[in-house]
Amino acid sequence: MDAVADRAGVPVDLVDVDASPEVARHYMVKAVPTVILVRDGETVWRGSGASALPGLQTALDSL
Repeated sequence: MDAVADRAGVPVDLVDVDASPEVARHYMVKAVPTVILVRDGETVWRGSGASALPGLQTALDSL
């Protein structure tokens, strides 16, 4: 994921949902891993599991 984000020039934040359950609740994380693309404070894309990475690349390409 870091490599995809580096190529797109976007920052990446990793959150430990066990240590930060309030963040998990805010973003309605139901599965781990969950990838959420946020732009200007709004969720513009989200994906879960191993299949999230290709979808993330597609979402980043569309920005």
